[in-house]
Amino acid sequence: MTDEALTHQIRNDGVDVLVDLAGHTSGNRLLVFAARPAPVQVSYLGYCNTTGLVEIDYRISDVIADPPGSEKRYTEKLVLLESGFSCYTPPRNAPDVSGPPCGESGMVTFGSLNMTGKLNLDVITLWSTLIKAVPDSRLLIFRDELRGWVKQRLQELFARQGVRDGSVEFRCGVTPDQHYLSIYDEIDIALDTFPWNGHTTTCEALWMGVPVITLAGDSHRSRMCASVLHQLGLQDFVAGNHEAYIQLATTLAADRQQLAAFRGQLRSMMASLHADCGVTVTRELERAYRGMWRQWCSKQP
Repeated sequence: MTDEALTHQIRNDGVDVLVDLAGHTSGNRLLVFAARPAPVQVSYLGYCNTTGLVEIDYRISDVIADPPGSEKRYTEKLVLLESGFSCYTPPRNAPDVSGPPCGESGMVTFGSLNMTGKLNLDVITLWSTLIKAVPDSRLLIFRDELRGWVKQRLQELFARQGVRDGSVEFRCGVTPDQHYLSIYDEIDIALDTFPWNGHTTTCEALWMGVPVITLAGDSHRSRMCASVLHQLGLQDFVAGNHEAYIQLATTLAADRQQLAAFRGQLRSMMASLHADCGVTVTRELERAYRGMWRQWCSKQP
């Protein structure tokens, strides 16, 4: 449908609360929202920033992803869910959790499955510092686009940081009978990117029994991982600066017993948290939408 046709359809259907899940991403319909076909319009989940449209009234988040003071970043009014702004449903064919790889190899493996576009120079510099600070450690970076010039560029950037030969491995693709989450069988500790955090990748790592170290920034895009970790009670893995990030990672790498414990606990913690998450979040959303609607009604003649 064209934007005009969709706008006409929404108005004809009498939609009261219209929710955008795309923001400024490919194929979005923000021009529909700009025409305000519904009296109450909301942005949620699919885009971690303001839309910048004054026609969108609200944005749904939580107090960790958007702490006090974040209001200045949005044209929308923030509505904060108590249970967190999202929940996670793991793949039904996700592989079983394995034991920590350091138990067999004697070497701690840090890892990342984040998009390579998030691996900026600050991330590479900090990760290189970490690898050099932890004896008998390595870094495994997995992503389908790690081939050709993308792989070569990252190799050069790590080499400039003076990391040990062979201490960083770049890998892409899996065999036809292998699930991509099985890569976590080779990772002891997942390293989150910044300022653009991983969100789905964070949930996947935790589901596979792998703890995640994150650096929390001052905007939603750099606090998504912190939101997930807070939901699980793992806020101790949220660093406030580069030095704390290194300290958290090195301390955890030295505690093989703790790594083994996480391997056995994290999936059940995630399953327990998210067993009723869909119901809980939906009820919160319903209350939020009802509140938005009442607010709109209160301003009518």
